[in-house]
Amino acid sequence: MADFSVRIPALARALAGARSVVRRADRGLFGLEVLNSTADHDRGPQHWERMRGDCRAAFVLSTGRTGTKTLAALFDQSPHIAPHHEPEPRLIALSYLAWTGVEDERFWREAVQVARDPLLFEALKSGKLYFEASNRMTFLAPALKAAYPRSRFLLVSRRAGGFIKSAMKRGYYQGHPWDHARPRPAQGWGDQTPEQKCAWLWAETHRFALDFAEAAGDRAMILHAEDLFAGDLGRVVDVFAFVGVDPPPTPRLQAVLDSPRNAQVGTFPWGQEARVDEALLAPLADLERRLGYGA
Repeated sequence: MADFSVRIPALARALAGARSVVRRADRGLFGLEVLNSTADHDRGPQHWERMRGDCRAAFVLSTGRTGTKTLAALFDQSPHIAPHHEPEPRLIALSYLAWTGVEDERFWREAVQVARDPLLFEALKSGKLYFEASNRMTFLAPALKAAYPRSRFLLVSRRAGGFIKSAMKRGYYQGHPWDHARPRPAQGWGDQTPEQKCAWLWAETHRFALDFAEAAGDRAMILHAEDLFAGDLGRVVDVFAFVGVDPPPTPRLQAVLDSPRNAQVGTFPWGQEARVDEALLAPLADLERRLGYGA
């Protein structure tokens, strides 16, 4: 990882803004916003820490383009889960800055608390598990783990070839509005093609997520996006068991699986079908095996 923020003015400004929010936030006003009562506010930050310890939460780790919107829709079938797909603030730039390694662990823990406490506390008050499906939380996973001790993490992976095709169709590294906040090699891209850039992103993201998931032990689970795409109901039930919630009736889950969300339609945005050079996939085979894919 490298600190690119000093060379990218927009990201430097985002980091400065994050510092301001985390370090200068009026904790009293924040408490009133989050807890919505003067009684809770009077208890102060120690009470908020206890609430964070009580929050049940599950976060997705992903490259994106892995069916997480469908996963959120599946969880929405349960009255015991408060699901969110890419909630605001999306933390697009902050996710990138976390990947670069700037700032310390305390800064990032407090940053995710400021961004997500309101949503998690709302779920806690309703007696629900908070679920967030956003690939932008992947590089913030260590901070989330520290901020919310009962949190779990679902690594939703997709085989490299499928991800590269989908990412290229979506315009990754080809003028997509979020490209400024995607990881990139410290030495720069050189003459790499968009296809090669997407392969690099797949590998970099999965190395990070796998290392985190393996260290997290039973607080992490790997789900193959291909199982979602294939409508594997049994695997969906496994995910509900992992987060500790009984699955909804089978017909409701099946109805969601039969109508996947956010599926790629046609070619976007340049009108030509994405291709993947098989030679590009060979170096990624070891990572795929770590993710549980066969030959």
